[in-house]
Amino acid sequence: MRQITFRDLGILWAIILIIFYPVFYTNYFYTDDIIQLTRYSKDSGFHMFAIEGRFITEHIFRHLFSTIHTIGQITRLRLFPLLGWMVCIPVWYTILTRVARQEELPSLLPFFTVLYLIACPPFCLGVGWISCMELFIANTTGLIAGYVLYSNIKFVADSPDGKYKRMELPPRAMAWTLLWGIISLFTYQNGFGCFLLPFLLHLISKREWSRTIITAMGFYLFTYLLYYGMFIWQMQLWQINAAARTGLSQDPLGKIGFFFSRPLAGAFRFTWIVREDSHMGEWVYESILGGWLLLNFFILRARSISFRLRYLIGIFCFLGLIYLPSLVVKENYASNRTLLGLDIAVFVLVFTTLLEAVRVERYQWSLAMLMGLFFVGNAWYNFRYQFLGPVKKEYDQVRNYIETQYHPGITRVAFIRPPQQLFQDKYGVHVSWDEFGVPSSYPDWVPEAFVRQVVWEKTGNKPAADSLIIANWPDKQAYRKGEPTPSSSTMTIDVEDILR
Repeated sequence: MRQITFRDLGILWAIILIIFYPVFYTNYFYTDDIIQLTRYSKDSGFHMFAIEGRFITEHIFRHLFSTIHTIGQITRLRLFPLLGWMVCIPVWYTILTRVARQEELPSLLPFFTVLYLIACPPFCLGVGWISCMELFIANTTGLIAGYVLYSNIKFVADSPDGKYKRMELPPRAMAWTLLWGIISLFTYQNGFGCFLLPFLLHLISKREWSRTIITAMGFYLFTYLLYYGMFIWQMQLWQINAAARTGLSQDPLGKIGFFFSRPLAGAFRFTWIVREDSHMGEWVYESILGGWLLLNFFILRARSISFRLRYLIGIFCFLGLIYLPSLVVKENYASNRTLLGLDIAVFVLVFTTLLEAVRVERYQWSLAMLMGLFFVGNAWYNFRYQFLGPVKKEYDQVRNYIETQYHPGITRVAFIRPPQQLFQDKYGVHVSWDEFGVPSSYPDWVPEAFVRQVVWEKTGNKPAADSLIIANWPDKQAYRKGEPTPSSSTMTIDVEDILR
């Protein structure tokens, strides 16, 4: 068993390195990275994450970014999430193996679930986009919290005939569950959804809402309440206001519609990156979801229709609980980075259903290998061509333009930001939220920090960089309406023209 474990882990680690090794040497930044570089320091009063309830992430970013000073040095920081995920992979593999064995689920499940974890878009962002480097901590500690509870729930006979069993749960296990859960929530709230993954495997195996699942749901919700109280206390202690996006939603029906139309759609498209309003993407989502539902109805044909309906409705409720942090806040933003727990849950549901439908073991292996090869190949493409390639070219070309055009007589900069779909038009990649296929200089907060940083790195003269007057426009039309006055002291940066 140990030889198999080390072999599997070696393969998984090798896949990570094959896909993501360019982070070791590639210089670039992506959107928020430049703000964190220019504004974080040990003594800075800047808060980007604490106001969103991510106290632990705030300290991680403040500490790491205070150790670097240039855009090129961001490459060092990318080793933190890459190595962090490599350390966490054995944790995921071990927990999933133990739960699958306990629930008598297919032995193929742990390896291919972790392989899918590596291939899914949130993992790519967690390694390639330094602003998401906390994801490995949040999702893994969420999983650990759930497994601690799962592995410590025991049932002891409490009647002479043994029919009634009393549930026992050691206080120490409850304390550790809460501790790991709080760590997860204060790092990245959606990561805590991984808490429910061991219990999803239990539900798939038993196909009933057992006392184990009810207990898990109680602890899950109680941890959220405890965290929320601690978050409010922290805001009062620091005397700062929470971000508007932390406000709670009062539209449950709207949130249900959002859940089925956005995050669940993204999860059922697996590793395929597509614009969220894509008709083809909707067709793929509906086809896979419909096929999975029909296959489950067929597999459970010996059970009553009412049982099948209750079971499948329960599954959707379970998936909603996994994505709970994004369903209780006002903001409807199903970005890929929020989806890791839901992605894994949907993969497990579809994969176990396919294995149950394909009874012959050699055919199961063939199916799993084909799926695995597709996911790994798609992940390689997503990272190299959907994310890294276009962003790297933009950074190199725009930086080179600033360095060659800037001179000490420049006092004003006019920055024309590129359209969001520029990479799609130029390279044929898909735009997905603010994460894939979007130029780094598209957000309005990027140009000023980017230009000042490059000028400072070029000249070593920070006062000169800070004294620049920098204005930016969303497009050429807005720039022309602004009626800029041409001057030898003005440097005009048109990103679209530079890249084209």
